[in-house]
Amino acid sequence: VIEVEIAIPGLGQHREMWQFMKVCDEVIKNSKDDFMYVSENPLDESLKAVLARRNCEYTLIIVRIVLGFFDAYFDRNQMDPDFTLNAPPPPSTPLERQMSTRRPTSVSSTPKSGAAELGPAADGAFNFAD
Repeated sequence: VIEVEIAIPGLGQHREMWQFMKVCDEVIKNSKDDFMYVSENPLDESLKAVLARRNCEYTLIIVRIVLGFFDAYFDRNQMDPDFTLNAPPPPSTPLERQMSTRRPTSVSSTPKSGAAELGPAADGAFNFAD
């Protein structure tokens, strides 16, 4: 979960955030059936109704995140005209690949043994510091 009430400079220009907004758009689009089911069956206590209510609640949280993001970070004048949701080409040399995925987890020059690296992993997942 991203708390958009805490200002993060430049967040509105980060490709990953816009990719998350695209995912949010899909969640909102796919929630129509759940909202329809709940509105047509307000007293239903079946598992289907419980899941539909949870999906509706999740969608409403997503809507608040999207609205907060646009309210705090979106300024069309600050967007790069060449901005795209497509990722840049992958690094071509082993050194470029290593440099593009390594992020320091602390200010020390030697990493802790067994510490996970921050940033995108080789499998495309994203690692975060605790």
